[in-house]
Amino acid sequence: MRHKQHSILATALLAVVALLGAGLLAPEPASAQLQKIRMTQPVESLSFFSVYVARANGYFADEGVAVDVIMTGGGGPDIHALLAGDAGFTATATGQLVKLHQEGKKVIGVQNVLGKNIMTAVMRTDVAKAKGLSPTTSLQEKLAMLKGLTIGGTRPGALSHDMATYFVRRAGLVPGKDVQLIGTGTGAVIIAALEQKKIDLFVMSTPVPEEAIQRGIGVMFINTTAGEVPELAEFLQQVLAVTPEYARRQPDTVRKMVRALTRANQWIVDTQPEQIMKAMKVYFPRVQDPILLASIKNVRQGVIPDGRMTERGVMAVQEVMEKAGLLKRRIPWTEIVTNEYLPKP
Repeated sequence: MRHKQHSILATALLAVVALLGAGLLAPEPASAQLQKIRMTQPVESLSFFSVYVARANGYFADEGVAVDVIMTGGGGPDIHALLAGDAGFTATATGQLVKLHQEGKKVIGVQNVLGKNIMTAVMRTDVAKAKGLSPTTSLQEKLAMLKGLTIGGTRPGALSHDMATYFVRRAGLVPGKDVQLIGTGTGAVIIAALEQKKIDLFVMSTPVPEEAIQRGIGVMFINTTAGEVPELAEFLQQVLAVTPEYARRQPDTVRKMVRALTRANQWIVDTQPEQIMKAMKVYFPRVQDPILLASIKNVRQGVIPDGRMTERGVMAVQEVMEKAGLLKRRIPWTEIVTNEYLPKP
């Protein structure tokens, strides 16, 4: 009986070996052996360009990690998940890190996801005509046009609202007195507010400005990404961030994530926008091609190929926060970010 069982087992093993050799019985996929990592992201936005590219092009997998990206519906919950240990990483706004430092909680940026401010100001078409806005209008002249207008942003505390406040104060005007600032939500809601003349202009990130312009509802007012505001030419808008404790425990994992995103940065810079759009359609299927292409061209200007962060970029974030009344004190940039985990030149 025992001899018969051994014979059956031997026959079965030989059959398995034969199937493997013939390629009919595949081994467990390599993806099952990847290190699983959870990363939060506040919203679906091209401001997290390199995260999408690293996912689409398989750069995370090339580093041996399987990244589960969790959308948290806005800034705040993304950081809270990180601090609670529910996620190892977050791709988030640098301003969130500054706010945490003011509260005595430390999270550090380890890679430059987006190195320019892509918050664009769009003015309603009829208002622009009445104000005499033209392609030759200077920044100072544009800022003077803000008096008496109503500006829309996502909500108080969001970067869009902070940037609107920054423009108003840079013009020497008083928010709430000379200019009204209101929270109008995002996407279709803020475009509808512009179309229905509830607001005269808005400050938002791509692709909302491009859609408003494409539909003829608004015109470009201030293009921060293109360098129209000189003091914000460098602006560390988005970073990959971790807690110091996680970085100390798993430095190799941090380097893997940083390498994947930096590789994505380089690919974005080296690749034609039309080819990039093909990769992005998976993540933005409802955005019309002309709008998505215009958005890619705009945001691409803010992607830093080597992923490095600079003092100027971090301090520009604090400049905007200071004018928005959100900064208690300026924090040294090296307390907020580190280039330690970037690939060596």
